[in-house]
Amino acid sequence: MEVFKIYGDQNYWSIYYKENIDINIKEKWYLARNGISVVKEWEKADVKIVFRGPKRRIKPDIIDFGGTVGFAITSHAKDILEDLLVPYCELLPLYLNGEEIYLVNPTTILDCIDYDNSVIEVRPPINRKNFLKYALKKEIEYPPIFRIKDEDYSIFITVEFVQALTENHLVGYEIMKIWNSEE
Repeated sequence: MEVFKIYGDQNYWSIYYKENIDINIKEKWYLARNGISVVKEWEKADVKIVFRGPKRRIKPDIIDFGGTVGFAITSHAKDILEDLLVPYCELLPLYLNGEEIYLVNPTTILDCIDYDNSVIEVRPPINRKNFLKYALKKEIEYPPIFRIKDEDYSIFITVEFVQALTENHLVGYEIMKIWNSEE
């Protein structure tokens, strides 16, 4: 079993809310970044491209949202990945230049860190945990996409999800292997 972190690749596009958005939308996004369900209260909002990287001319399927804390997907990516995303995530609609896209909010949070074998650096002043080496519990059956308790904002995926991304030639993401159960 292998587990990866997934990010929107900032070499393509980075998006964020347009100016003057309702404070309630920002509050809901904060909850979503923490894996809390917000779908019942979600209001579609307009987003804009705030940064275009070196691959700016290529429309990404996976789009960085607000830095390394989340990503959105196009309708095309949603059609391909939906079976791997739902029921582990909410797909929260947004509008980018009039096109509907979806903020991915993983609501499956696993208490799966093997603290005895992980290497963690605690950063003051708020004592944020920075994982230098991940070790995960081997006895857990990992869903295709999830968050990890005590790991701020990061989104994790399994090989099954990685295969769907690569086999369908989706672009706009970065992955980083964080754990292999065989090592």
